[in-house]
Amino acid sequence: MSIYHAHNNKYIRIWFSSAINLTIEGDLAFIDVYKTSFYEALNSKSSNLKLSNGTFQNWSFSDCHLQLNATNATLFRWYFEGYNFIGTLVHSDIRESNFQFNNIRYPIDYGRAKVLHSHVKRLYSQIGKKKEASLHFYLEKTFERKSFLRFKANFREEYYTSKKIWKIPFSIYLPCKYYLKYIYSLLLNILWGYGEKPQRLFFISVLSIIFFSLVFCLSPGATVETKGDLLNSLYYSMVTFTTLGYGDIKQTDYLLKLVSGFEALLGMSFWGILIAGFTNNSKDY
Repeated sequence: MSIYHAHNNKYIRIWFSSAINLTIEGDLAFIDVYKTSFYEALNSKSSNLKLSNGTFQNWSFSDCHLQLNATNATLFRWYFEGYNFIGTLVHSDIRESNFQFNNIRYPIDYGRAKVLHSHVKRLYSQIGKKKEASLHFYLEKTFERKSFLRFKANFREEYYTSKKIWKIPFSIYLPCKYYLKYIYSLLLNILWGYGEKPQRLFFISVLSIIFFSLVFCLSPGATVETKGDLLNSLYYSMVTFTTLGYGDIKQTDYLLKLVSGFEALLGMSFWGILIAGFTNNSKDY
C-alpha cells in the first residue's frame, strides 16, 4: 500500500491492524498506532514501513512491530513504546522524539529493553546527536545490568548450553558469573554512570578525601601533625589522594602507611577514570 502527498489535521488511528509494507511519501502528521505490525516475520527484510521526502510529525506507536526505512525524511515528535523496533535512516533526522520501554512484565523484557535502547542509540549516533545517543547508551547499560539477575530468561542459549556441558558445577558457575557481572556493572554505574556521568566520580573523590582525613585525624596511631587536627588531616588526605606526595607530613604507624598507600592508589584510579569520562564526548557509540 502506498500513500502520496497526503494531508490531515486530525489524528488517524491504526489500532489492532496490519500495515505491512506501507509506503508514504510527502508530509503526514498525527498518526496514532496501537498493536499493529508493519512487517512480516518471514519476510522482514523487504517488508517494512517506508517514509520518504517529507516531515512526519506526531506519530505515536504503542506495542507495535515496527521496522522503519526513512529516506530524506524528518521524524518530528515521535513516541514509541515497546521493544520491537528496527530502523534505518538515509539522509534523515529525528527531532524531539521519545523511545522507551515502560511496561516491564516478564524477566525477558529487561533484555528486550536493552536491545531497543541499543538500536535507538546507534540511530542517534548515526545522525550525530551525541546527547540522545548518550542517554540511550546509559539506558542500554542499565537494562543490561538488570538482565544479569534474570539470566535464565535473557541468556537462554548460554544457559542451556552450559547446563549440558557443566552439569553438576553448572548450578554454581553460571549464577556466580552473572552476579559478578551485575556487581561490576553496578559499580561502574555508581562511579561514573557508565562514562556518561563523570561528575559522580568527582563527588565520590571528595567524599573519599573527607573519609580518609577523618581516619587520620581520629586514629590513635596517627602522627602528631594529623592526630586530632582536622585541617592537617584534610591537607594530608588531599596530598595523598592526588599523589602529590610533598612529604612534609607522613605517617609512622604501619597500618596507616598501608591506608595512605591505598588512598593514593584509589586517587590515581579515580582521577584517571574522571579524565576519561570528561573526554568521553568524542566517543563513537
